[in-house]
Amino acid sequence: MKIPVFAFLLLATQALAGPVSHFGALERCGKNLCGKKTGTSLPIFFKGPSLYWSDGTGTPFYNMETVDWFVDNMQIGVIRAAMGIRYYDNNSSQEVNKAGGVAGYYFNPDGQKSIMKRIVDAAIANDIYVIVDWHSHQAHNEASGTNNAKDFFVWMANQYKDVPNIIWEVYNEPTDRVGTSQVDSYANTIVSALRQAGNTNLVLIGSPSWSTNPSGQASAWGSKDNNVAFTFHFYAGSHVASSSASPPSEGGGQSAKSAMDGGNAVFASEWGTVNADGKGSPNETSSNNWTAWMDQQKISNCMWNASSLNEGSSMFPTTANSSNLNINNLTASGTFFKTYMGKNKWTEQIPGNHPKANDATFSVDDGQTATWTAAQLGVTGTITEVKSRDESISVEATNTANSITYKADGSQKGKIVLIYKVSQNNITIQNKVTVNITKRLPVVPDKDPIDVSRKAPTTLNITTNLSVEDPNVEGIQLVSASVEQTGIGAVTTSGTDIIFTPDVSQHNTSGSNATLKYTVKNKNGNRTGSVVLNLKNFAPTIRSITNAFSPIAPNTDPIVIDVDRFSGKDADGDAIWLDKVYLASQYPGELKKVDDEWIYYPDASKIGTIAILGVITDGSLYSPTGRINIKLTGNGTDIGTLTPPTSIPGVIEPPPIDAIQQFSNAKGMGLVAVGFGKIELYLAQNGVAKLDVYSLSGKKLGSLLSGHQSAGPKQVSLNSLNLQKGVYILRLSQGSQVKTLKVVN
Repeated sequence: MKIPVFAFLLLATQALAGPVSHFGALERCGKNLCGKKTGTSLPIFFKGPSLYWSDGTGTPFYNMETVDWFVDNMQIGVIRAAMGIRYYDNNSSQEVNKAGGVAGYYFNPDGQKSIMKRIVDAAIANDIYVIVDWHSHQAHNEASGTNNAKDFFVWMANQYKDVPNIIWEVYNEPTDRVGTSQVDSYANTIVSALRQAGNTNLVLIGSPSWSTNPSGQASAWGSKDNNVAFTFHFYAGSHVASSSASPPSEGGGQSAKSAMDGGNAVFASEWGTVNADGKGSPNETSSNNWTAWMDQQKISNCMWNASSLNEGSSMFPTTANSSNLNINNLTASGTFFKTYMGKNKWTEQIPGNHPKANDATFSVDDGQTATWTAAQLGVTGTITEVKSRDESISVEATNTANSITYKADGSQKGKIVLIYKVSQNNITIQNKVTVNITKRLPVVPDKDPIDVSRKAPTTLNITTNLSVEDPNVEGIQLVSASVEQTGIGAVTTSGTDIIFTPDVSQHNTSGSNATLKYTVKNKNGNRTGSVVLNLKNFAPTIRSITNAFSPIAPNTDPIVIDVDRFSGKDADGDAIWLDKVYLASQYPGELKKVDDEWIYYPDASKIGTIAILGVITDGSLYSPTGRINIKLTGNGTDIGTLTPPTSIPGVIEPPPIDAIQQFSNAKGMGLVAVGFGKIELYLAQNGVAKLDVYSLSGKKLGSLLSGHQSAGPKQVSLNSLNLQKGVYILRLSQGSQVKTLKVVN
């Protein structure tokens, strides 16, 4: 029976879907912007925030949480991602990092690409527009600047083919030492490269003197490409507007008006309420006049800046971060922005024949099923699809033409965002349902198959081995455990441990597997999980070849070299013995096998440390090569320090466990950490693949790779997830193939 659960319902924003669903890609239509879906008869404009430099204090806000918050609380239509390139101080000397930030694109292109992708992906998920801004003051003459910019924009265009959300801003603010012809030449190079890549999205072009001469730049541009707009940047504290009827000449206001009078589109991609240096208090009168004029003229704009930087332009207090944003805890600039966003909303531009639906927030008890009707969601039209916004999370969600049904599953996280689509009159829009999962049951994550001995009992702890967690942090109890298959083995429990004992019939088999099912509980109830156990013969282990273990022995007595000296062990309890033992010719003495026993006979005239290598076997599998050192004492000549051998002649070394995880044959996959947060991987075939990152407790922290991938080598960076220092588990999956790797960040 499906139980409707409406314990807590908020029609959070009356969002009526995002603007991209309604209007499609933006296109210039004379002096205005229009939507590809709605045509040139409907000029439109959008407002939103600009993030701070991506290599500065703004970096922590470059994430889904920030974009969600702005959409849910201020109903933004656009957000600007200001990618730092190469910071210049007041003397124009270059620095690697802006104070308090991370390396810009010039020094760390992969890191900045990842940061920008986070915002673009968040904008797409929220159905809003996003400005990809090459945030430079000297883009046209930076070392390799044009090539760097061209490569970046083409790369982004290929990453997001046919995505209507993106707006390209190719040059943030040329300085007062730059001419319109220099900007024109640079911009033409970038725009041409984008068009050659098949991308037709709107392009924004800056102008000299910190983007205050859009009219002059438009004249220089001419008719090279029609789908462009020219930016102007102003700060109401320094560029004071005394009237909403006409903008001041400062800040590019009159130049913007002149550009529009000449039939060119303009875009205020950066403006602030304070002084041009970002400091001071908001000039509300001037800011109101500027914004009123922009709204009258249907000029899209982004206000600077969405960060917690300690200056007047920042929207958030210094204590804020993306996880604690509060609509009632904003700076003076942030409060002005909130008020401005409440005026002339983009939703007022939606044509009357379009479908409608609301973003909504519900609370549902873990394990319960809820159904939400079209009326509750504010839907006019037909619901055509529902899915998890995070493709890596599988949800139980279905839809009919007029309802959505969802079963809460807190085994993944306490909040799930669903995307649903609504169609009417050949227009399809998307909205989101945020589900807060309450009264959460134990978290039982999916686990990769676990290797267990085919002979000896294996103990699995529900928290350390199976990664079970209590979201209430009050404790987990193990209720029961069993194996689905008969004749494979038996299970007993002890506290939070599950002990699997293989059946005697499995002792000489290879490749059997069993499904272990277990039930755990917390204060809110029970949850069942399962994991596949692979029964296998484990290879013997041996003292590492790099181990400096050095027992002391006299140089006058024979020494028995046995398994124990090599610390040989076998997890299955199989009988093991030394298969190969090796003494290099550089060492004195003699190694002999006497009656199945290896004996080393020292040279009584020599003292010092010798190294003996060995390989242990259980008759089927072999250990890696191990080493022992023996320090010979007594009378004699010291042999000194000799470099020990690393292999036994004629013995083919089995690959160590880490190498098996990292690299595989042509039919498999490879995964390896190469330092500085970089991960290299190899895919042997085309297809959908994922590389997920987990904590040691099994909590998923994010994805480094997702979606369709081509075969071959790739490189990604842990730095893109902004993880704390620690140890993490990587899980690479493609089809039925899975590789895992433990890494230190």
